[in-house]
Amino acid sequence: MEKKSRRRSFSAAGKAAWYDKKRSDHEQRFGVIPMIITVIYQKAGQITLTYLASKLSSKETGNF
Repeated sequence: MEKKSRRRSFSAAGKAAWYDKKRSDHEQRFGVIPMIITVIYQKAGQITLTYLASKLSSKETGNF
């Protein structure tokens, strides 16, 4: 049982290291945990996209 849990945590650590390598650029720029950054960016992207879409549609109709 102990060995299994150790293996799991080890593979998880390996995955974390892989993600760190992949997103080291990201981390250096912002100095925040990459996962949190990506989540924030996804949310912000969704918000901005919907905002821009509503702006464009209102521009087309003429109501600014």
